[in-house]
Amino acid sequence: MDNNENEKYKDSTDMKKKDFRAPPSLSVLPYINSRKSEINEFLKAITTKKSNTRAFQSLPRYLRRRTMSHNVYRLPIHLRKRAQNEIEKSAQTNKSEGTKLLREKTVVRKAKRRPAYLLRDYERRQKTFKWLETHIWHAKRMKMLSIWGHKIAKSINGKGVRSTFRASSHFCTLYDCSYYQCIEITGLESKIINFFSTITDPNSIPISNKSYLTGSREGAIDIYYIDRFPFHFICPAKFLWKQQDNNNSSSISSSNINNERKIWVWIHPAALNEIIYIFEKGANQFNLSIKNLEQQLQRFELTGSKSHSILNSILYLNQQKQKQQQQNNENKDQLESNQVWSLLNTLRTPATLPKGTVISLKVHDPRLVCRIPEEVALQVRSIAKPDIKKDKDTTTTTTTTKIHHSVNQIIVNWNTICKQVAVSDLWDDEKRSYMTKNIEPNHKVNERRKKIKDLNDQKNTFTKEDDNNNNTTPSTPTIMLIQRDGGLTRGYGSGWDIIIPGGWGLAFWIPLIYAGAWSIGLEDRDRMLLEQGLPSFPRDYPDSKSCDSYYDMTTIALEQKFKRTPPSKRINYLKNSVFFPFRPCWSWILKYNKNEILDFNKPSSSSSSSSQQKEENNIATSNQEEHKSKKLKNIIGTGGEIILSPQPYFVYRGKLALSLLDPSNYPIMKNNINIPFNQETINEANDRGLVRVSIKMFNRGKPLPNSIIYEPLESDIQLLANKYYSRDYKSIELITPKLTKNNIPTSIEQLYRYYDQMTRKPIGYVINGEQSLVRGFGNGIGFCSAVDFIRLHNLSTENNYSPKGFAFIQNPKSKTLYPIILTIQP
Repeated sequence: MDNNENEKYKDSTDMKKKDFRAPPSLSVLPYINSRKSEINEFLKAITTKKSNTRAFQSLPRYLRRRTMSHNVYRLPIHLRKRAQNEIEKSAQTNKSEGTKLLREKTVVRKAKRRPAYLLRDYERRQKTFKWLETHIWHAKRMKMLSIWGHKIAKSINGKGVRSTFRASSHFCTLYDCSYYQCIEITGLESKIINFFSTITDPNSIPISNKSYLTGSREGAIDIYYIDRFPFHFICPAKFLWKQQDNNNSSSISSSNINNERKIWVWIHPAALNEIIYIFEKGANQFNLSIKNLEQQLQRFELTGSKSHSILNSILYLNQQKQKQQQQNNENKDQLESNQVWSLLNTLRTPATLPKGTVISLKVHDPRLVCRIPEEVALQVRSIAKPDIKKDKDTTTTTTTTKIHHSVNQIIVNWNTICKQVAVSDLWDDEKRSYMTKNIEPNHKVNERRKKIKDLNDQKNTFTKEDDNNNNTTPSTPTIMLIQRDGGLTRGYGSGWDIIIPGGWGLAFWIPLIYAGAWSIGLEDRDRMLLEQGLPSFPRDYPDSKSCDSYYDMTTIALEQKFKRTPPSKRINYLKNSVFFPFRPCWSWILKYNKNEILDFNKPSSSSSSSSQQKEENNIATSNQEEHKSKKLKNIIGTGGEIILSPQPYFVYRGKLALSLLDPSNYPIMKNNINIPFNQETINEANDRGLVRVSIKMFNRGKPLPNSIIYEPLESDIQLLANKYYSRDYKSIELITPKLTKNNIPTSIEQLYRYYDQMTRKPIGYVINGEQSLVRGFGNGIGFCSAVDFIRLHNLSTENNYSPKGFAFIQNPKSKTLYPIILTIQP
């Protein structure tokens, strides 16, 4: 066919035309070229996405799963490549826009629960706040608190206030106080005594007391800045001398003051920086060495009448050490620690023992002998309680000794027959580190529990196999038991403090829990101290810097909670005339001269202006400038400047507080020219002085924290003299000047003028208070101005009315005044 005929039939393929006629032949190439554009549009429509749906959105809804948008393995196989391309494109887009890239590979939860990953994660989470060895156990059962550089248990989730009180009085409570820092001081005995005499109360029992110096008892002291008593208080502390082993021929008699000794001082972490600085300064002056035993010792507090029986149920004494002690004992009149503990087996409560008694015991792993629940035993493939056979040797150890003593004879003659019961291996660094490193894993302990038939068979029972299949003796920790006396005569609050080497925390904690001890938190412990009438550091020590830091933290939380509350539901503190609702304001209570600066480097007016005193003054001022810029050394691991300026007020403690009531009882004072007050009148109430008082409700009610203490008026005293009112003195309302929008105090000076217009004057604050379950009435702890309290005491003596400490408190929630009775607490 000619080309003309092809062109004739080129467009005649349209069947809709009337003159359509099928061509006799068809050329393929011209036909495809004429349909090329249509084919390109068809291919473009197939490859191009018509909507913004992702790959996982192309699936029906019943096949979709969560996390498909960023996890391609959740998609079917035929859609994974498309989804991966979409993720890469979105990542490139985010990179160009400066946003965060998506993770290429996510870590699944199974990998996160592996031990190696958990250890790395635990180390990362401890950078800001350190964990105790029992942290994971506490975190599952208690509310945790981030404070003082540690994670501390706050309160238990499943126990109430009354159940905790019943456990502390009739059973046993367990508290982990391992966050306290133990500082070891080494040096000559005379040097250590002289150093502590410069930082402690001279009227208190010194560390050179014979009962403390032998190392058989633990003591308590209040630490001040060097030669500034009673000003510049830092913190309370506990101390323990190392007891010398008289059986060792190389040891020197403790009567020699030139002998090198060791002493442990337990410090609260809130005041650690100040204490370390003072100890370093004293070490340079008295040639002492200081070492921080952080995480090398663990300390638990057991409180309650059952604490002794619970310890007996988990402690199995090492008989090899007992035999060795009997062979090395040169003085046959002395009892060993194992013998004393066996004789005290029938002791009902530790409250009958001498205060601060120390007993050192070498025991076996308590995980081997403790009783565990049957459900737990099945999970770990062990037994609930090993089949222990009683041996005649163990029952006759106390009767076959050459000395026969009863429990009462041991308690009465403790200082004469129990002089070597506190000798411990925990004082040796090498032995202490060996105990920490040589701890058996739990799975090996559970396997050995099934094989135990006789605990007294030392060859077969307490051995383990090493890598070479050789029988080796596992670690047998040495512990120290310290008797803790309660604050009440009935024995409430007494118990045992147990000190164990580092790494053994859970090995002792879990057996104690299985034996029946109730774990408590920081709030429960503070409530127990309040029941005993004892202060809690740092909250109940207002003249310390740590107390200011504590209130700064708590005030922020209370203010945030107050602001979150709707205005209609808030407490109107201004209407109640309470201008400091969240923390005490001692500058308002104390009437001292606010413009006077408390300078300890300025000599008193009575001192002579000799050249030697001028040189000492110049040295003191240069030292103060050096103190402000001094950095901490590596002993505590962190650096920072220390604020050495004292508080503008102080607290009367001990015999100095009692001398305010009886001026004839003149206390001992430091002979320091830097104290800016006359020492001859130091037993007289000072404008800057505070006294600690116990608060007892006159009738009903309970004192709340931060309540204001007001003095009584003459009309109140007259009503108190009436026999009808003295029995049931009712509450009254506080009368204050009327507040309007125009006369609301906006500054401290205006606030002082407002309170000057009041007929009733404030004299103190309530630090902590609650309904006492021991006494049966409202009880609390507070601080009053020393001048006002002595004036109140003298007023009761002149008018001859009782009770002498009659006053009122105002809770911040209302304007009602409740009658109370104040008693000084030295």
